[in-house]
Amino acid sequence: MQGTNYTDLEKKKRNIKIFPFYKMISWDLLFFYAIIFLYLVQVKKLSAQQILLSEALYNVAIMIFIIPSGKIVDKIGKKNSVIIANICVSISIAIILIMKSFYHLIIAYTVMAFGYSIKAIAENIILYDSLPNGSKRGKIFSIIDGKASSYYYYIDAISAVTTGFLYVVNPYIPIVLCLIMCIISTILSCKFQHTNTVEKTKTDKNEKVSLKEAFHYVRGSKRIQYLILFYAVFSALLYVLTSLRSSIFEDLNLNAQYFGIIYAILQIISGTTARYQNIIQNKFKNETLAVLSIPLTLSCIFIGILGGLKPDNFIFSIIIILFIIQNIIKGPYRTLIVRYMNNFTNKAIRTKLTTIESLVYYAVAVIFSLTCSWLLGITTTANTFIVIGVITAFLLGTLLYFMKGKVGLKPEQYSEEDLRYSHLNKRKQTRT
Repeated sequence: MQGTNYTDLEKKKRNIKIFPFYKMISWDLLFFYAIIFLYLVQVKKLSAQQILLSEALYNVAIMIFIIPSGKIVDKIGKKNSVIIANICVSISIAIILIMKSFYHLIIAYTVMAFGYSIKAIAENIILYDSLPNGSKRGKIFSIIDGKASSYYYYIDAISAVTTGFLYVVNPYIPIVLCLIMCIISTILSCKFQHTNTVEKTKTDKNEKVSLKEAFHYVRGSKRIQYLILFYAVFSALLYVLTSLRSSIFEDLNLNAQYFGIIYAILQIISGTTARYQNIIQNKFKNETLAVLSIPLTLSCIFIGILGGLKPDNFIFSIIIILFIIQNIIKGPYRTLIVRYMNNFTNKAIRTKLTTIESLVYYAVAVIFSLTCSWLLGITTTANTFIVIGVITAFLLGTLLYFMKGKVGLKPEQYSEEDLRYSHLNKRKQTRT
């Protein structure tokens, strides 16, 4: 048994070592977002409205795939699932490379949706399950994941600088490079190790949790409910901002070369701030989500107001500053929200909870994408920024109001239901 334990420990250490480099390459698409809007509009002759519609349908597809993906992860394991996911993403980029119509884009996004529905569930859990249990697990996770996120932002920035210029040389080059990075991601995912040997020997009564039981747990925990809703709205806003930012740059007649440079600067900023998420958490504590969300929504409104004015260098500079503020926020947010979600959970509930989180997020992302697509069809990008900013300001402000007294408390202040799948609950029961 000692040999088995040692082997499993070594596997977990290997996963922890590989994860930052894997996430650096595979967290999201490289050589893609800085030019994909231009590529689809200029090369594939699609409209901005079609692009937003395709993104909405992409999220619908992910919603359809989320629950089956959770079952796939449970059935074949996290490593095998991530390998399959990366293969699917690679195939989707290949389709985008050779696509001839809007319908081909839908096929590509459907295949991509299947891949990312699995990645959304399995990737972070590979790291979290490889970390030792204890009160510092969340902090260790945020440190490693924050470092991994910053690596991604930096390499994404480097790729973005060259992407705009490569696009001018030949618009297909960035898509080919994106495909190559997806293939590398697939190879790296094969390096992860299964850690099921020791996990299956555990006798925790909560070791097996059905999706139905997980939904019941969410219904009974106000903390989890509000965190999931906040995560869904905040993340959906960040999702649509990628396309809206490109759209307003297009409206302002920004050259393709500068798309990549600006995108790179913004990603470097996100990569830098991602490494300081523990400092942000320690400074603002249970006010952290408010500190992140209020400037984000207000910046959207101001971008819309300025974008509707006659463009000049001053206005454009202020818009860039507002985008910088958004990326300062984006860096630490993504790591912190995963940390908050995984706190007070165990292996039994984690995959199912991530499935529910993803399902709610993509449902909200569909609504946001459809709303933006509709707005772009009847008004300007600037007005779309204002409307989406006002909507999210109201939604996040309302959630923050109701989260007081429910989220950000000390462990002993939570109910037994909130801590049902936490080792802290056992301590509480022992004391009583």
